[in-house]
Amino acid sequence: MAWLAEMPPSAVWGLVIGFGNCSAHASKTLFRDFAQWPGIQR
Repeated sequence: MAWLAEMPPSAVWGLVIGFGNCSAHASKTLFRDFAQWPGIQR
């Protein structure tokens, strides 16, 4: 992770925020798909 230290802070924050949005969206989509599977009792 040494390359992180060499990046400007704005680039690091852009990465962090982008990754955060990505994973939040992915987990929401995944959870929705998972909740729609037949055979899962809610």
